[in-house]
Amino acid sequence: MASSSNPRADYIEIFNRGDSPIWLDGIRIAYTGTTGRTELFGLGSGGRALGAGEYHVVTKDAAAVMELYSVGTPSWLGEEPSMPNLAATGAVAIVDADSSTLDEVHYSDSWHNPLLLSHKDVALERIDPYGESDDASNWTSAQTESGNATPTSKNSSARTGGADKDGPKLKLRSKYFCPRGGTSAPDVMEVEMRECGGGVTMTIYDAEGRPVARPYNNVAAGNGLMTLTWDGRDADGVIVGGRTYIVVVETWDTGGRSWTRKETVTVVE
Repeated sequence: MASSSNPRADYIEIFNRGDSPIWLDGIRIAYTGTTGRTELFGLGSGGRALGAGEYHVVTKDAAAVMELYSVGTPSWLGEEPSMPNLAATGAVAIVDADSSTLDEVHYSDSWHNPLLLSHKDVALERIDPYGESDDASNWTSAQTESGNATPTSKNSSARTGGADKDGPKLKLRSKYFCPRGGTSAPDVMEVEMRECGGGVTMTIYDAEGRPVARPYNNVAAGNGLMTLTWDGRDADGVIVGGRTYIVVVETWDTGGRSWTRKETVTVVE
């Protein structure tokens, strides 16, 4: 988190992807910002051992982090008063007690999802913990649905095994819905989407192929779960008539790949 609205809430999160605990007291962070000067500071861990699959967050002010973001495990927040404010672009290295570099990333503000209008209070997340640290395609913005940050918890955009060549996973929760309510059918249409990692546009067409509504147009999307909805209203805000409609979901990732998915949904009256 290098773009917090409160600079004291900037943070760096580390994750133990191994099978054995790591003693954090011997670990330091080497940070290089826009000045080019490297600063070394601890993790404020208080003698903690980082277990396999666990997270640890170092920040200047733990209370400021908890005020701005949802913290899954507050005891995994470590305060380090000497930690500098983080620049939007910089370098972070994890350094062992013998001064060897365990991991390093030269991050950039340009690694955020390009569809976001602002990066304020949005964490930059590593997608695959087993992927390359300095690979820009292995980083993206935290999802809006997760509060734009997940300190001490799994990254909202996390996945392993690299990019999915088949594109995002989509699931239409119900083949019919009733926007006027009063029936056992759902009031809105819902489409579950996972592993997008870029942007999404969703357009509704009638059976003759005429566009009816566009609930989502070039909206940023992460790799976690995102629910796309349509309330059954057309572009003028009028509830459409009862019939079958075509739902076209167009997605793309930051690597330039794109996919189109089609579903049909029936509006009942």
